[in-house]
Amino acid sequence: MKQEQLQERLGVLISGFGYETVRKTLSEMRLEKSAAANHGAKIRRVVADEPSVEPAKKKARPNAVNVVKSINISDDEKKEILAIMAEKYEAKEFMPNVNHVRDFLGGGRDVSRIKSRQQVTVAVFKELAGLETRKLREMLDRGFYGPPKRLESYARAIEGFSRQDRSA
Repeated sequence: MKQEQLQERLGVLISGFGYETVRKTLSEMRLEKSAAANHGAKIRRVVADEPSVEPAKKKARPNAVNVVKSINISDDEKKEILAIMAEKYEAKEFMPNVNHVRDFLGGGRDVSRIKSRQQVTVAVFKELAGLETRKLREMLDRGFYGPPKRLESYARAIEGFSRQDRSA
């Protein structure tokens, strides 16, 4: 099918411009293309031979502890609480998954674009730094945005309690 289309189009070109003109134009195009390819290859070889070219550095992912250290906070207690939160954040004991982060930042931000915790580490801790010390202490003490609670011990206690009632 493609060969037929090519022959048809070439036939139109030949009937319009003549065989010799079409052949000459195709030859010139082939020479230009090979010259451009050779030029590109020479440039690639020259660039590859240069020893001064350094590989691109990987972008370091934001670390919550470093973010807290970089934030200018005059209140020592607040800075200490934020440092504890940052350590817990890195250990995934505070906002352990992306849903916690989305919930926290959900007020004035499009959270649908947040795909990872590291993506918004700086934003989370700047937002936390803007809160009152009392509120931060309460978040830390009550375990807000903490990992899911384990209810296994409560379930076993309730299960054991109901067994005792049956035996009586």
